[in-house]
Amino acid sequence: MFKAVPFELIDDEEGSVTVGWAGDNSLYALVEGGLSAELGGRFAQHVHELVQGLGGVHYFGDSALMSRYDLLARSAFVRMALANRKAFASFTFLIWPDGVSSAAQAFANALGDNVTLCSTLADFERRLLREAPLARQRLNPATWERFESTFRTTR
Repeated sequence: MFKAVPFELIDDEEGSVTVGWAGDNSLYALVEGGLSAELGGRFAQHVHELVQGLGGVHYFGDSALMSRYDLLARSAFVRMALANRKAFASFTFLIWPDGVSSAAQAFANALGDNVTLCSTLADFERRLLREAPLARQRLNPATWERFESTFRTTR
């Protein structure tokens, strides 16, 4: 059963975050442009409200289109994730194509167990569709073209 919460666009002059349920227990977020401290704080608060009191949530964060981030934004997300750690079963992030930097690894380590950093869209998509097979239909239409890879689910 899909949660009937629509995708939310949170933005400021530097960038935007689109966040919502891609599947039953799969929360998806797409970050585009710059993630300012203010935007990161609003985003973290919104995710906190979405997962409060839940368990078994698989978080999927697409940050490949993020141009920059403020350290306070990253800290806000880490604080929220740790405060709600029992709600999350896993975290999966699509990161910048350059691969896993020391900053990305430090971020993953701060979140604890069950964190996966993907450097390719195909890997990220495969993991998302494994947890949320109908994610293509659920995601914001503006992002659908990002999920038209050659990967097809087997049925």
